[in-house]
Amino acid sequence: LLEGFLREWQPAGVLDVDVALTREPQPTIGPPVPTPATVLTATLRNLSDTSVVLGGDRLAAEQAQGAVVVQATLDSQRERPTRVLAGAVKAEIRYADRPLGVVTAEGELEFSEQGLQRVIEPMDMRLRGGALESPLVRRATRALGGDEVGQWMERTVLLGTLDADVRLEPPPEGVPGTVFPRLAVRPRQLAIEREGLSVFVPRVDGEIRVDPTGGNVDGLTLDVGLWEVRADGAW
Repeated sequence: LLEGFLREWQPAGVLDVDVALTREPQPTIGPPVPTPATVLTATLRNLSDTSVVLGGDRLAAEQAQGAVVVQATLDSQRERPTRVLAGAVKAEIRYADRPLGVVTAEGELEFSEQGLQRVIEPMDMRLRGGALESPLVRRATRALGGDEVGQWMERTVLLGTLDADVRLEPPPEGVPGTVFPRLAVRPRQLAIEREGLSVFVPRVDGEIRVDPTGGNVDGLTLDVGLWEVRADGAW
């Protein structure tokens, strides 16, 4: 799992790491295990000078607070999942050398060689003051909205700020998969330029919510002073 992470994410930078090695507890039922597996717990702190590669560009953390705990069971007999716990992590994020916004994260996930395996505690990630012009926002919009939305954004100059919340939780009963993501986006200010026409919207209210079952537009209001547009709906 570690080799795959290093190969795919190409982490770089300097941080503090506390490592603890303990023995896996003996089972409460049945005979004792002759040689209990070793449990490695690594606590990562001072992440302000770290970065990873995401989508071909560097995602870097600045002014980071909090800690990330990684717990892995070292077992030569069979693969064991690795747990990752984010404890009130907060950082200013840059992507492709451009400011992206302030991100906070808290929750606990379990990973295997195949990827995310289980949500132990819902993972809440929040972006505040996000930059709409960020390449990462454009890529995420294309992934969520499809090629048609992505092509529209490629032909449009879109500036402004937004807040966004992402929550990873276990799937509801009857819903397949290992994780159920929920996304809420709240644009705050927009400047749009397309085919020679420019519109500046100094105030935007309301939000857009999306999950695997559909989405909602709740009171999305564009206010330019002389006129106002409001949208509500679901799909």
